[in-house]
Formats: sequence, C-alpha cells, structure tokens
Amino acid sequence: MSEQPAPPRTDGPRWIDALQGVRRVLDAVSGVGGVIARYAVLVLFVVGIVNLVLRYVGRTVGQTLVTNLYVDLQWQLFAVIVLVGLGYGMREGVNPRVDIFSGRWAPRRRAALDVVVHLLLFLPFCAIAVAVTWPFAMTALGRGFDGSWQTWQVWQIWESSANPDGLALGPIKLLLWLGFVALLAQTAAQVIANVFVLVGRADLGPRAASDDLAKAV
Repeated sequence: MSEQPAPPRTDGPRWIDALQGVRRVLDAVSGVGGVIARYAVLVLFVVGIVNLVLRYVGRTVGQTLVTNLYVDLQWQLFAVIVLVGLGYGMREGVNPRVDIFSGRWAPRRRAALDVVVHLLLFLPFCAIAVAVTWPFAMTALGRGFDGSWQTWQVWQIWESSANPDGLALGPIKLLLWLGFVALLAQTAAQVIANVFVLVGRADLGPRAASDDLAKAV
C-alpha cells in the first residue's frame, strides 16, 4: 500500500494560517466547478445519446426529429464542462504538464519554477482574458455599445444562436468570462500552495508536492 501524505501541521505562524484560509476559499470555488462539470458530463452523455437515437429514428420514418435546440445544448454543455472544470483540473494537478526536466527536481526547486511560471504567464494571461471577455459577454447579454441596457429583463435581448430554434448565446458567453475568473482564482491558490513548499511547508503544498513529501518520509 502507498504511504499517505502527512497531515497538515498546526504549529505555523499566523500568516501561513491566513494564506491557507484564502487558499481554502479559492479551492472551494474550483471544487464547485468540478461538481458542476461532473454532472454536466452525465447530462451531455444523455443528450448525445438522445440526439443519436432521434437522428436515426428520423431517417427511418422520414422526418426530422433533431432540432437545433438539442444541437446547441450539446456543444454548450461541452463548453460548460471545459470552462468550469479548468480551475478544478489545476487544483487536482491533472492539467497537462511537460516535466521533462523539472520532474526530476527536488520539490522546492520545482515549486520555485511553478511560482515564476504562474506569476509571469498564467496570472497575466487570465487577467487579460477576464478583461477581454467581459465586454464580449456583456454585449452578448444585450448591453449596447454605449453601455446602456434596453431593459432589465435581459433574457429578452440575449444574443441569439446562428441556428434557427437554437439556444441563446448570452449565458454561455458570460460563462466564458466566469471560467477565466475561476481559473485566475485557482492560479492564485496554486501560487500560495507553492510558496508553502518554498518555506518548508510541503504538507500544505499542491497535490504533487504532497505526494513528493509522502515518498520522502
């Protein structure tokens, strides 16, 4: 049986406890995204099967049973899985990594590299994406170019699908912005986790750091 990571210590200074509290909140946000993505996968599977069955039944009876509503629902569900699952994947350490060299490094050295990469690449990218997608999402929800809204009942003026009878695009474009916000938050959480490794608290580090600690014990 593999050894379990050591439980987090409780004798740290207050600043570590404060940062850990912030990280727990950010991790919880990603956790909610993971739960949503998990159930969205099930719904997407069911919708895909229904679309497939209706398509072949329609061919048999000579009628069109699949509408653009189901088609749009299918790709939008896939978008939900990706957008809300990005932060969760980063939290769990399942995001793609190319550790040709750093995979052999000591935990602290790898944590230092992760801090630099997250601060110089991930955080600026997420911040730019949040800023760029905000007006994009607001326009899709019906806000005019002058910043005004025609009505408070915004669901009446959401951007429509290019497909007849398809789903509105406003909500999914807003989700694009929310997805980058969640990814930005989780990137900050990863920076905090790797800082813990740098100060000798690998028990509070990211999943990979905790695994390395367990192997070293």
